[in-house]
Amino acid sequence: MSSTDGFIDGRVISFWSDVWLGEGSLKSRFPNLYEAAVEKDSVIADFWIGNPTSGHWDVQMRQNLRGADADLIVDLFVARAPVHVLDRGIRGPREMEA
Repeated sequence: MSSTDGFIDGRVISFWSDVWLGEGSLKSRFPNLYEAAVEKDSVIADFWIGNPTSGHWDVQMRQNLRGADADLIVDLFVARAPVHVLDRGIRGPREMEA
């Protein structure tokens, strides 16, 4: 999945099913979020809004999340940052440390 420059192609990597951020797929690590997600078959680039060097994640949920599920969103999208999106490729924390 990784290219030679340490980036993965956000146009072909499944957001929920492929392993691209930490250990295991997001679907297996965050099953409640996966179940609440509107789009389950999208690639990483489908959920990134903004320009290549700054923006935000936009993952639509079927209902408002509360309590522990809301905390999971913070863990997934804030605590695991930084994730940089460059030219629709993604460089995650492990790649940036290398």
